[in-house]
Amino acid sequence: MSAGQIATPANELGVLETAWDRLWPALSQHAPTIVAVTEYDAICQALGNCAGQTILDLGCGIGQPVTTFAKASGVFAVDFSMEALTRYRTHPSSHVVKVHATALRLPFADHMFDVVVAAQLLPHLAREQRGSVLREVARILKPGGKAIVTTLHYNFRFPKLGMAKTGMSDGVYFFLHSADEFREELAGALQVRSLWGVWNYLPKTYQLFMRLGRKTLYWDRLVRRTPLSLRYGKQLVAVCRLRSS
Repeated sequence: MSAGQIATPANELGVLETAWDRLWPALSQHAPTIVAVTEYDAICQALGNCAGQTILDLGCGIGQPVTTFAKASGVFAVDFSMEALTRYRTHPSSHVVKVHATALRLPFADHMFDVVVAAQLLPHLAREQRGSVLREVARILKPGGKAIVTTLHYNFRFPKLGMAKTGMSDGVYFFLHSADEFREELAGALQVRSLWGVWNYLPKTYQLFMRLGRKTLYWDRLVRRTPLSLRYGKQLVAVCRLRSS
């Protein structure tokens, strides 16, 4: 299968008319937000040198121009939305095969991938679906491989502000994990090696923080590997391996 081709498994659910399909056209017209840039910077840091490796971008959406992917021997981009796949953007040097599939039933052989990246996929799934997806990630991950999973973080600010932990936004379901909930769910299928919080700012510093623009990356890189990030981060990034038998 050539790079850029969209493969649709015969047993695909065929769910195309979704709230996501209505959102992707507008989202694809804008550059990634600083929040997304910060998260993908953390993903790249977790990936490290992936030269010669095979990467699965699971629940890829419209993708991101991640230069780290360009070093891989191959990238498979999977999403259940054909609208997202047709708009998928990545680094020009990346060799990407787009696959139309549901994350609940991946059309790949066992132990196929060196790296699986699932960025902001879990927050939009029900609990039982999240467990199924994580078991699929464990199934297709090579021994010694790495899974990088991110989610929305229900940090200490949210209940104080009366913000919902779960609900619907623009017709899309969302669920925010506490750090402990995220670690527990991941542990059902994977071994968590590291857990970071990203997009960190301290109380009463939001306006100053926003004025930094892309320079917030330097602050976030200093904080994300510290326990402080699990209190203040707005997203969580987990670096996982297969569980020891």
